[in-house]
Amino acid sequence: MAAVLGTQYALSGSVSVLGVLCAVVAGLLSCQILMVNNLRDINEDRRHGKRTLAVRMGERGARVMLGVCCVVAWAIGVWVVMLLWTPWGGILMLSGIGVPWRMVTSTGRKEFRKALSDACFQPPFFAVILLISLMV
Repeated sequence: MAAVLGTQYALSGSVSVLGVLCAVVAGLLSCQILMVNNLRDINEDRRHGKRTLAVRMGERGARVMLGVCCVVAWAIGVWVVMLLWTPWGGILMLSGIGVPWRMVTSTGRKEFRKALSDACFQPPFFAVILLISLMV
């Protein structure tokens, strides 16, 4: 959040509610990437004594946390772009809703390469749609 809000403050001299919401979405999407990576390595991390969030929460808890991050990020993201560019921003965001679904189900099947690529796709997807919504 600090990077997004710091950039907004540096460029505009203030921080807005929209900036905070976008920072939350960016943070949650970044957490998804880290959680998928931690889920992939959970057994190795446990064996080597690493105390990642996934190790502390357990595999089931980490999957729940991944799902919560996903749902909250997408709910806020769709809401933000709908406010900026009704209804097209929301329609564009919802066009990519299959990606987080595939990411969450891929982690359940232990297909972490696919899940990680899906997690890494989401932040630039949101950024591009947000940019388009701000320009229109």
